[in-house]
Parts: sequence; C-alpha cells; structure tokens
Amino acid sequence: MVKNFTGLKFTALKSSNSKFLIILTLLGFLIFCTLLYLIIYMSGANARFLKSIEPISSFTLPKSERPDYLAPRSWALYPETKPDGAWETPWGVDVFFIHGTTSASSDGWNTNIDNVDSKLRLQSEMLPNFAGPFQKFAPVYAPLYRQVTLHGEYNINENSQKAFKLAFDDIDSAFQVYMETRNQGRAVILVGVGQGGLYARRLLKKQFQTDQMQNRLVATYLIESPTSEKLYSNKNSPFEICSTDEQTGCIASWNTINENDVARTKNILSRAVYWDEANNIAPTGDAKLICFNPSMGNTTTELIGEKLHRGSVNASELLQLDEAEIVENAISSQCVNGFLVVSHTKNQSLNTPPNSLARMLAPPYNLFYSDLAHDAAKRARITSAWLDKYGAKPAPPLPPIERIEIAPINKIEKILGTE
Repeated sequence: MVKNFTGLKFTALKSSNSKFLIILTLLGFLIFCTLLYLIIYMSGANARFLKSIEPISSFTLPKSERPDYLAPRSWALYPETKPDGAWETPWGVDVFFIHGTTSASSDGWNTNIDNVDSKLRLQSEMLPNFAGPFQKFAPVYAPLYRQVTLHGEYNINENSQKAFKLAFDDIDSAFQVYMETRNQGRAVILVGVGQGGLYARRLLKKQFQTDQMQNRLVATYLIESPTSEKLYSNKNSPFEICSTDEQTGCIASWNTINENDVARTKNILSRAVYWDEANNIAPTGDAKLICFNPSMGNTTTELIGEKLHRGSVNASELLQLDEAEIVENAISSQCVNGFLVVSHTKNQSLNTPPNSLARMLAPPYNLFYSDLAHDAAKRARITSAWLDKYGAKPAPPLPPIERIEIAPINKIEKILGTE
C-alpha cells in the first residue's frame, strides 16, 4: 500500500515558514530596539558632554581684548602682499573667511584667541579643509576672533546671547579694517563655517546693503551652518538662494548628514538659529533649511551620483595644501528635507569619529572640497567679467610724493658780482 505524504509535507512546510517569520520578526524588533537605544544613548551622551563643558560662571568679558586687526598677527590667514586693486583688469576677488567652532573649553562663554587647543584645531583642521578650496584661486582673509564656546553654541540663554554679540563685534571690526586697508574695491566671497555662518549672515545685513557692495558680492557660502529658507526667499531680502551654478550675489548653504544619522540631524537642528529684528539670537524652529548641493551648484533635490562628485579631501595636519589627496567619485548626495544626505564612503579618512565632540563640530575633512573650489571659482570669474564690463572702476592711487630739494634763493646782484 502506497502512503500519501502530501499533507505531512505541507504541514512541515507551513511550520518552517512560521518559524522563519517569527525569527525575522524577532530580528527586526532587536534591530529596532538597538537603534532606539543608540538614539537615546547618543542624545544622553551629547547632553552629558555639553554639561561637562558648561562654564562655571555667568558671562564675563574674555581675558583677551578685541584683536587689533591692523596687525597681521590678529588674522589666521592674511596675504603677505596686498593684491592689485579693482582698477586692474581682470577685476580682483578676495575671500573673507569666518571659521567655525574650534573650542570645547569650559573657561568662559567666549574663547580667548590664544587658547592653545582652539588654535591647534583651527590651524590643523578648520583652515586646511574649509579655507583650502578658496586658496586655490583667491587671497583669503580669516580673522581670529573670540568665538562662542561649544556649550554656548548649543544652549541659547542670556549668557550665550552676550557671547554671540561679542563674537560678531570682533568679526564686524575685522571686516571694516579689511575693507579700509586691503580691499581696494575688489569683489568679495563671504564664507562662514558653523557659527561663522551666523556672523556672515549678519555681515550681509549690515555691510552689503548698497548696490555697489551687492554688485561686488560673488556669493556667500554658509557651510555646515543651518540657515532657514525663509530668510532669503521673501521679497524683502536683496539676496537670493543660489538656484543655478552661474548665479552671483547669492546664498549657498548646506548641512551634511549620513543616511539615517538621527544624532547628527538633532545636533544640527539644536543649533539652528538666526538674528531677529532686534539682533538677538532666536531658534529657527521647524523652518525648512536651505540645501545647496556643491556637486551641482544648485538646490536640486535629485540624487546626484558618485560620477558627478569632483572630490573629497582630508587636509588635516598637512603642511602644504598641494599634498592633499583628492578622493574623486567618493560619494553620492541628495537634498532631502533641507539636509544634504551623503552616502557612506569606504575611505576611513572621510568618516567622522564616533564621539560627541566630533559630531558637534564641523568634520575634520571636506566631502565637497573640489566641488566647492570649482563652484566658487566659476562664480568669481563671472562676477569679475561683469564688473570689468559694467562696474565703476576706482581710480588707481596716486604715485608717492617725490621729495624735491629746495634750491637756495640768491639775489641777481650776488650772482653777477655787483652787489
């Protein structure tokens, strides 16, 4: 007699599928719990870290006085020779670079400009990676200033309000000295990284209100500096968001995150602030952030593949910028809900260390180093050509006054010998 095993096989198969689904469900739940734990842990870790660097006293003036910006020592970057003025052709372009946070000190709400750790991070990480792209084609001026410490940047209160205003006063003073002593009518690229972007935005409002200054503004780059679209999308603003790669006088801002990087997203949103009408710091809230993609030179929301990526660089601790290795086609990128989402890269030098301090500062590398250099240089050429054609060139300076020896005055009688 032949036995029929069809029912038995079906029952076994059904049982096997059920076990697989149970295992899959448990695995998914475990992953969810792990991610939730990491989010909660990282949030708690960030809070604990910020608490550990909280200044022990209320706001007081830093020990160091406002830098003397007439002295080159008060600048992190300062060209040795004064570039040609705007009376020359092509019309020259300068870069005014405002660095981001480099201090996690708990010694006050503003950092002294001679703070050793802060200056080391500035010289070894911030300047090579973020000022470096602009040094490829233009003179860069980067003032030292009494920056707001990291705790103050992430905690807006009465103390940090005073600290931000003090830092801006330094930057404003530096810019005025630059305009009076070095600019000579040249066009300007404004760059602000992190909190530096906040001061760049206020400089725009204060120093670039005339047609002459707006015509000489190449672009403003606000790097890793959360900036609300509302600030520059209304009719009252003389500045627009860079929507094409040939636009000048516009605003380019972006904040990079990896896919599903909830912790960094929260960090960015927690320091998203702006200057209100009374020039106080106010939270941006849920306003959508500007997202400019340096690989394309515009605000497209399309996925930009690796083939269109010009190159990332980790220039930290390099003595010469020429030594920096450009990693081409390293990442894809896409603007999503106001954030520039970038793909993971296998290059370990382009990954952020997994600690609270690293996540709160600008990264020690530049994912869009070559893209940024290309974009800024292109806008500089366009601005220079336009100014050469339509701008009012300033008169060249008069030559130095020659010293003329005064000849003695003699009577004619004395000369003729008839006196």
